[in-house]
Amino acid sequence: MIHSLAFIAIALASGVAACFGLGLSLASVTIIFVAGLATVGLPHGGLDHQIGETFIRQNFAPTRKYPNWSVLTLFMVAYLLVSFTVIAGWYFLPAFTILAFFVLSAWHFGLEEEETSQSKFSWFHHLGIISRGGAVIWMPSFFRPIEVANLLGTILPGGGPLAIDIIQSIGIGAPVFFVLIMMDTIRQLSRSSRTAAALSIFQLSTMSLMFAVCPVLLSFVVYFIGWHSIKGLIHLKQNFRGGHKEFALSLLPMNVLAVILIGLGAWIYTSDLTVTDATLRACFMGLSALAVPHLVLHVMVDSQQQKQQPTNFNNQFSLETSPRATAC
Repeated sequence: MIHSLAFIAIALASGVAACFGLGLSLASVTIIFVAGLATVGLPHGGLDHQIGETFIRQNFAPTRKYPNWSVLTLFMVAYLLVSFTVIAGWYFLPAFTILAFFVLSAWHFGLEEEETSQSKFSWFHHLGIISRGGAVIWMPSFFRPIEVANLLGTILPGGGPLAIDIIQSIGIGAPVFFVLIMMDTIRQLSRSSRTAAALSIFQLSTMSLMFAVCPVLLSFVVYFIGWHSIKGLIHLKQNFRGGHKEFALSLLPMNVLAVILIGLGAWIYTSDLTVTDATLRACFMGLSALAVPHLVLHVMVDSQQQKQQPTNFNNQFSLETSPRATAC
């Protein structure tokens, strides 16, 4: 509740400030983005190595006791292979990679809002979930297409024309997404308390205002860092059986690796771009490279949970992989 109210306040303040022509420079928002990514955005997926190690043991070696380092190495090789495949896609199949990343991100963001298991949703409900989670993408593409295209052109290794085509395509689909998100909101409200329903409507309204009037990067940072990542990190901590120190140490390996790889990318891109543009390209490409294996892993874990009780997971490490936790 406190997190929801804080997010609503920040989103509303950002929207009102933008309406009066007030805002931050691109460089300032980029600094906030990088800081938020390092402290919250990346850590909210920082236990993937533990979840992945346990998943491999349960499904591929349930009766054998392999050394921890060997199972962890196998998981990290697979995880990084998917990551580097996504990065390669930005260069060799940019249109497919971007659209696939958008859809997966929208689905991932939408699932974070859910309280129930994925198995209880029809395909139509999943379309509503994608539309709701993808509002951070399709609403700015509809209301601020030129700005979104410019940002995407900066991120794309090949630059501009393709970015314009992609954003125009998303903008054309905006009326359909709007209908789907309204229907999904009605579905959610029908099973919520009066207080939760009012909070949900107010949150959707302020978020929509922010997406429509705020600079695109700012609205993405507020949503991704201020809402999605913090919410995911809260869920992760709630399901972690240990203290704050143990939790921070568990997050450290994946977080440090991600920061190093994104920092290396930013340094490489400064040979062709300004520092701000190079940083943005590295951050967004790095996010996609980490988000895809993160989502694939948690979908696999969630699918397993539909078939068996998760007691083995809970016994092997301190994170409880409830359906809600695996959507983080």
